[in-house]
Amino acid sequence: MCPSGSGLGVVFAFVCAFEVVFVFAFAVPVAVELWHWTSPRALGYEPFPVPSRKSIANSPPQLERLLEAAASVRERAYAPYSRFKVGAAVLSKSGRIHVGCNVENASYGLTLCAERAAAAAAVAAGDAELTAIAVVTDAGSPAPPCGMCLQTLLELAAPTARVVLKTVRGKRKHYALRELLPHGFGRRFL
Repeated sequence: MCPSGSGLGVVFAFVCAFEVVFVFAFAVPVAVELWHWTSPRALGYEPFPVPSRKSIANSPPQLERLLEAAASVRERAYAPYSRFKVGAAVLSKSGRIHVGCNVENASYGLTLCAERAAAAAAVAAGDAELTAIAVVTDAGSPAPPCGMCLQTLLELAAPTARVVLKTVRGKRKHYALRELLPHGFGRRFL
């Protein structure tokens, strides 16, 4: 608290008002502009095309496209520490495919998994309902998403959503999401 009658209270109020004006007048527009110029479309990446807008998650050709998209984006993974590259692709209810790859960080807790990156890309594109998920890794056997990714996927997909896991050598496993996370936390607990 400033002593009564001092000019410090006025200075403090001026500084606070300046910070609010600065944030809304400069920082927010800059952040929006940066997002616009760094969006996938602005950088030249287009969503993977699909043959139709209706959801055909159980169609073998659609699952192949989903796996191809995951394998392709896996090559862009940033994994300098683990060297474990992961690519993921999600199919939205609208029929669009969204992709993501893992992005590691020297502060390991900040690493972004491929599955959450793909889910976030779908949400950012306005496709928050997922119907199928594909994950491609270089592991010896098909590797499932981690618990954090499964929980995120369960938020956006039905428990019956198909999850296809594949290795770069061609080994595959198919699951329903509920098989990988049978007792996930959800809205029913809130």
